[in-house]
Amino acid sequence: MISERLLRMLRCPKTGEPLVLHSEHLQCPTCGDKFHFKPGDAYIDMRPPGVAQKDSIYGNEEFVIRKGLMTPGPPFLSGGIKNWVLSRMMRFEKGDDILDGGCGPGRYILWNQKSGAHFVGIDQEPYFAKETAEVSDLVQGYLHYMPFADGAFDHIICLDVLEHMALDDIRKFLKTSQRILKKDGRLFIYTNSVESSALAPVIRFRQRITALFVKWGKIDMKIEKESKEDHINAIKTHRQLIELAEENGLMLSDSAYYNPVIMGWVENLFVKIVEGRANRKIRGGKINMAGRIRQSSAENAKVLMKEKVKRKGFAYFLFWLLTQIMKLDMIFFSSVEGGQFFMVFNKKS
Repeated sequence: MISERLLRMLRCPKTGEPLVLHSEHLQCPTCGDKFHFKPGDAYIDMRPPGVAQKDSIYGNEEFVIRKGLMTPGPPFLSGGIKNWVLSRMMRFEKGDDILDGGCGPGRYILWNQKSGAHFVGIDQEPYFAKETAEVSDLVQGYLHYMPFADGAFDHIICLDVLEHMALDDIRKFLKTSQRILKKDGRLFIYTNSVESSALAPVIRFRQRITALFVKWGKIDMKIEKESKEDHINAIKTHRQLIELAEENGLMLSDSAYYNPVIMGWVENLFVKIVEGRANRKIRGGKINMAGRIRQSSAENAKVLMKEKVKRKGFAYFLFWLLTQIMKLDMIFFSSVEGGQFFMVFNKKS
């Protein structure tokens, strides 16, 4: 949606100037750029004209659908773990203005609606979930050209995004985040570097087991492989991110590491085996997907599993239980330094 609250926050992404509101567009009085919208639009396009957009596999709608991102389910598995850590580290309050940077379809917005905060999502691709558009303000735009006023947000969250960005763009994102945060505002980041963990041998053993199941045709990891190929990994170490943040007026206040020891066995093996079994049944005609056919049986399997989970029966309880088990990675291994990490930065006074 596009609320009056959002319109008051918006600024020209190039000049930072307040925008003049016309009947169906906003216009910068300095550079003259126009940003069109109509009442009832799900989002407003605030991409600055003339700025090249980075090519990404997430700009491919077919890939986004195959990955199952357009149909957000409950906060289960690794997404649920990240949301659990987010809620524990940030603790949003009613009335807070929260920006989800690189929000994608907006699952973290949906999962935190009960906080009573006002959420704004921004992403360079407009593949926002219908459910997200109904409860939050959405902007198509770039994280290195964020079109918001100084001090507009209490908090900013950014999960699974920085690994897709070039180093200069990350610097611009951090600098802009500092500018648009309110006094004592916080920035929450989840990303990964190329660092290795002391638990890497354990994780690599599970990866070899997974590779065998892929070789035997029991599981399909193509989507995961495509996702990783989109990574730039400009951040090489967690210390590098801390230093970049400090250079841009942000101080580290909290951190934790995500070593996916149990997660790997649960999500990348057990759940994939269940999906693979469903794939084979769909291909063999044992499961009727009439009216729900997608590009592939793998995608149909994801659709089928999400439908079962939404019914809140056995499948819902099973995925809830698996998510609780996966929390053990954070309970036991969050202090072990590794390549996947959560960090909270406070705006310098």
